[in-house]
Amino acid sequence: MSSALPSTSAANVAMGFVVNQPTAVAAARRLGLTTSAGGLSWLLDTHYGEPGVASGVGIRIYNDAGTPINLLPDRIKTGTGNARGWYGYKDLTTRVSSGFSRNL
Repeated sequence: MSSALPSTSAANVAMGFVVNQPTAVAAARRLGLTTSAGGLSWLLDTHYGEPGVASGVGIRIYNDAGTPINLLPDRIKTGTGNARGWYGYKDLTTRVSSGFSRNL
């Protein structure tokens, strides 16, 4: 059951970052770098764990508040919430400019 409420004033848009390499997802799962909802907490190299490839190295993404962002492990299962890797569009974006200036 979702806590999202319909609105006519603003669209509720969710977004996430997908790890599109199955081997990178499998490596993260083997190392327990997953959330309770199946999201990934770290991004690993596609060849992580192979000979000649660095180990103990991954990428962790943080939002403006310094909170880690979880990653989606696939495009098939939607799951729910931040633990899966879904975030409100407004939570991950910042308006830089409206594209309009009165001082021309």
